[in-house]
Amino acid sequence: MSRGSFEAYKYIEDIFLKVATQVPDSGPCVMYIGKGGSGNFGKMIHNGIEYGDMQLIAEAYDVLKFVGKLSNDELYKVFSEWNKGEFLCGKVGNYNGEEVSQMWKKGWFVVAVDFDSSCRLSYLIR
Repeated sequence: MSRGSFEAYKYIEDIFLKVATQVPDSGPCVMYIGKGGSGNFGKMIHNGIEYGDMQLIAEAYDVLKFVGKLSNDELYKVFSEWNKGEFLCGKVGNYNGEEVSQMWKKGWFVVAVDFDSSCRLSYLIR
């Protein structure tokens, strides 16, 4: 999210377009937001959506684990399947399949949130 002088943005726009995350339906995730603190507002909205996604994943895990009484193996299978489609969009860790599988069997839940394709943040929830 770019803010500040529009002339400065136009000067570096090509670089941003090349390194930005690409969304199939709408192209690169690059946009000039405006002057001053407008970029901060845009980032706040983005973070709110991302945290909402993480909360939804945690709630789904909680309901399946404690209400649905799914075992760790069953949870691993459900989240692995969901991770292939649009529901989780790859947010559940896909590092080393065997390593993640062992973590699930021990009762650890692995979520990797891809904020901008260059920064991955992992969570282990027990």
